[in-house]
Amino acid sequence: MEASGGKILSRLAFRWLPVVFWMGIVLGIGTSTAIPTKDGDVLRWLVRKAIHVGEYAVLSFVFYRALAPGMRGFCPGRAWLALLFAVAFGGLDEWRQLFIPRRSGQLTDVGIDAVGAVLGQVGVWVERRLLSRWPHLEVRL
Repeated sequence: MEASGGKILSRLAFRWLPVVFWMGIVLGIGTSTAIPTKDGDVLRWLVRKAIHVGEYAVLSFVFYRALAPGMRGFCPGRAWLALLFAVAFGGLDEWRQLFIPRRSGQLTDVGIDAVGAVLGQVGVWVERRLLSRWPHLEVRL
């Protein structure tokens, strides 16, 4: 019985550790002032917003993978849930940034995070379509 409990725990860890790891990355980036903003600097603004999109695309993707282990097809309900979790985390991160010196929480950034989260689910959908057509591409972990 204990071996079974250990196996369940390791499966849960394997599913959710990437989510927790990536959330840590997002929080670290959200604390960083490595790319400072300067008024009128469009290129810096675009880079910062592209980072938001990328962060939340990956977060949404790994949330889906954690919520739908072993599912071969695309599950819209799990995709919506992953999207909701990613956007909620984006909102919490922006709120947290209100308390960090030289940072500010922006509602528009939550919207940009949502765009990234949607793109993450598009990535999941594409992955699932490819695996349904070419199952030999699937990597079993």
